[in-house]
Amino acid sequence: MEGVDADTFDRAIQPTLENLENSLESNSYWLGVIDEAQTRAELLMQHRTRDADYSAMTADDISTVAKDVFNPDAAIRIHVVPEQ
Repeated sequence: MEGVDADTFDRAIQPTLENLENSLESNSYWLGVIDEAQTRAELLMQHRTRDADYSAMTADDISTVAKDVFNPDAAIRIHVVPEQ
């Protein structure tokens, strides 16, 4: 596996960053933050750091994770066959 190239990563991350910015103007986003804050206060830190976390991501970070997630040696193979 060669990993994610910088151009592909940039084209994928830009809409995500724009969506993060737009979500701050959405009542549904804030209602979700408030709802989670009542039951799982630790998730407030995720809200506080999410923009910086996403902005700090690099193509190398994604490539490293992808190598683990898409490791063919760790794949579980399932064969679905008809009953008859």
